[in-house]
Amino acid sequence: MDMSLLSSFAPMILSAVGGAAATGAFKGPIQTLNDLWFAIFGYKSAEYAEKKAIQMKINLEEYQTSIVKEVVKIKPANIQEPKLSILGPALEASKYYIEDKELRNMFAKLIAASMDKSKNDILHISFVEIIKQMSPLDAENLVLISDEDDPHHNAICNLMKSTSTGSLIQVYAYLFLGNANEHLQSNIGISLSNLNRLGLVDITFLNWLHDEDLYLKFKEFKEYENILSEIEEQNTIKEPVKQNSTPVSNDNTSVGKVTIISPEIEKGLITLTNYGKAFCSICL
Repeated sequence: MDMSLLSSFAPMILSAVGGAAATGAFKGPIQTLNDLWFAIFGYKSAEYAEKKAIQMKINLEEYQTSIVKEVVKIKPANIQEPKLSILGPALEASKYYIEDKELRNMFAKLIAASMDKSKNDILHISFVEIIKQMSPLDAENLVLISDEDDPHHNAICNLMKSTSTGSLIQVYAYLFLGNANEHLQSNIGISLSNLNRLGLVDITFLNWLHDEDLYLKFKEFKEYENILSEIEEQNTIKEPVKQNSTPVSNDNTSVGKVTIISPEIEKGLITLTNYGKAFCSICL
């Protein structure tokens, strides 16, 4: 490729937008665009190419090692020519995920499975697309959900507010006990929603575990504490107002305000679907 045809986006874009403020805002995104542009179509300089090549070499060596590690597990009697419908898309897709160890290892297992005829009955071409739509946190959570030795592996809940009107308001969705490494439950909720969207897990609040003590552990979450703090703050503000207020009598006016009575735990269950079990047996 003629390197003279490759130029940085920076001067072109920054010249077009102009202004110091605009330049500052565009700096990071332009760098990302440049990095990916030159990664795919070539590098602007030998120095930059060498730096990227070193990191790529490390990632590729680790990826190759992972693939070899999985392939040597196959019994000689089960070795077959790899299915090109799996191998080709998997190798092509994996180049964009090679920096993420969890996803890289999933691609390695999938590639090895394409060479193992004992996996033919459960191997599916869609598994390539599934990995492409997963994050490292998704992969981590899927491992935890599939671990039947962990008593917390399928305990899930929605956290609700019980109000003075008798209604329940959902505040936090899909709180999960199984992942002790990720403390931000909003991230967990997004991850579990994605696994559900991909058809790997089933989430229900019509059934739950018999062990009630597991669900009591959700009261130790900071999200539960947040609702308790909100109730405490609400009561602190409400009391002096109540003392200084005069009741208003009006047939068309609803006296009072909706208040939070307590946090409520809606118990649920997260389990692997049959599709999810097949995916896990291949890629985890």
